[in-house]
Amino acid sequence: RSEFLRALGMSFAEVERRGIMMPILEVQSKYRKPAYFDELLTVRIILREMPSTRINFFYEIYNERGDLLNTGMTQLGFIHSDSRRPCRCPEWFLELIRSRWTE
Repeated sequence: RSEFLRALGMSFAEVERRGIMMPILEVQSKYRKPAYFDELLTVRIILREMPSTRINFFYEIYNERGDLLNTGMTQLGFIHSDSRRPCRCPEWFLELIRSRWTE
């Protein structure tokens, strides 16, 4: 997630400076094959839909041979830093995603 945001030109620290926190609400993971020590792994992050009050990151982890080892998902919510109340995804965050969105 951090690298995904960094690729958009934003960090979690900057999101928080702008008054938004993104706590993890749900985590799913399905192990398909083992990974081994010193193996180079590739993590692919997929955003299947634009966020609203929550954002779902889907993951695929591959080994050096291209074997799919793991799939997963994390769901994060958007909350105001000051009130700790849920909110919609800020428009500036949506614009960052739209600027790089590919289907």
